[in-house]
Amino acid sequence: MSRNAGLDCIRGTAILCVLSNHIGIRMPLIHTFLLDIFPKWLLSGLNYNGTEAVYVFFVLSGFLITSRLREKYGSLDALNPWQFIALRARRILPCLLFLLLILLSLNAFHADDYTFVKPGQTTTGASAAALGLYFNVWQAQHGWSVASWTVLWSLSIEELFYLGFPFICRMGHWVRWACCGVFIVAGQVMISRSYTDEIWQDENTLTGMGCIALGVVCALIVPYLKEKRFVFVLPILATIFMLPDMFFMHFWWKILGRLWVNLFVIGAAFLVLFCALKGNSPLPGTYWLRRIGQLSYEIYLFHMFIVLSVVQRWHGSARFSWIIYPAILLMVWGLGEAIQRGMSLLDSRVWGRLSSKRGV
Repeated sequence: MSRNAGLDCIRGTAILCVLSNHIGIRMPLIHTFLLDIFPKWLLSGLNYNGTEAVYVFFVLSGFLITSRLREKYGSLDALNPWQFIALRARRILPCLLFLLLILLSLNAFHADDYTFVKPGQTTTGASAAALGLYFNVWQAQHGWSVASWTVLWSLSIEELFYLGFPFICRMGHWVRWACCGVFIVAGQVMISRSYTDEIWQDENTLTGMGCIALGVVCALIVPYLKEKRFVFVLPILATIFMLPDMFFMHFWWKILGRLWVNLFVIGAAFLVLFCALKGNSPLPGTYWLRRIGQLSYEIYLFHMFIVLSVVQRWHGSARFSWIIYPAILLMVWGLGEAIQRGMSLLDSRVWGRLSSKRGV
C-alpha cells in the first residue's frame, strides 16, 4: 500500500497533540505570554486533546491495517492469522522491548521521574501488564503510573484487538461486519458514559476497540465511495464534529456533554475517509508533518524521555516557556528517526540471518 499524504498528515497532527498534551501538563501555554495574543480556549485546546488524538490513532490503525490486508490478500477471507500476528510482533515488539529495557534500568538506578513509588506499583507488575496487553486495566487499578510508562495503555488495547481480528476476518463477511458493529456500538456507549475514575474514562478497553473497529469499517466501505461527489462534504462534517470537543467544550458541555466526544470520533472517521479518497497528493510545505506522522509509533513510545529532560532543565520564566515546544518537537523528531533507522537495521539483520538459515 503506497503512502497517503493526507493520512500521514492526520497521524502527524495526532502525535503533535499528544506531544503538546504531555508538555502542557507540565508547562501550559496559558501560563506563557501567548495568552496576551491568543484566546485561552485556543491555547487550552492545543494543550489538552491528547486522549482524543489517541482515539484518532485508533481509527487510523483500523483503517490502515485493514486496507493493507485487503491489498495484500485480495480479500480478508484469505488472511493468514498466524502470519499476521507474526508480522505484528515483528513490527511492535522490538521498540516495546527496547523501551521496557530502558525503563527498567532507570527504575533500578532510582532515577527521578522513572521510579515507581505508589503502593501496588512495581516494575514486575507494570512489565507484565505491558507485555500481557492489559496496561490500561493495570493503570486504572493502581493509579497513574510513572510518566514514561503511561503511553503503553493505548498499545495494550490496540494489540489486544489485533490478536482476535485476523480470526474474525476468516469467519466470513457477515461475521466481520457484525463484530465490527458490536465493537463500534459498545465503544460509543463507553465514550458517552461518565466514570468517577478519570483513567478508566479515557482508557476503557471497549472505547479503544470501538474506535479501531470504526476504522476497519471505513476501510471496508471506502472502495464503494470512489467517484462519489458527496465525499467533499466529509471534511466539512469532520470540522463540525471535531472542533467543538477540541476547543469549545466549556461552551457546549451543558448541551450534549460527553456526546461531543462521540461526535469527535465520528468526525475523525469522516476525515480519514476523505483523506483516503482525495489525499494522495502531498500539499507543499507539509513534508515535516508527514514525516512525523510516519514516525508516529517511535515518537509516541519514546517522546517522554525528551519531554521530561527538557522540562526538568528549563529554568527560565514561565511566560517564555512556549519556546520549549518547537525545541522538543525537533528533538523527538530526531530521536524518532534514530530509533526507526536502528530498528530497521536490526530487523534486516535478524530476519536476513533467519531467511538465510531457512534457505529462503
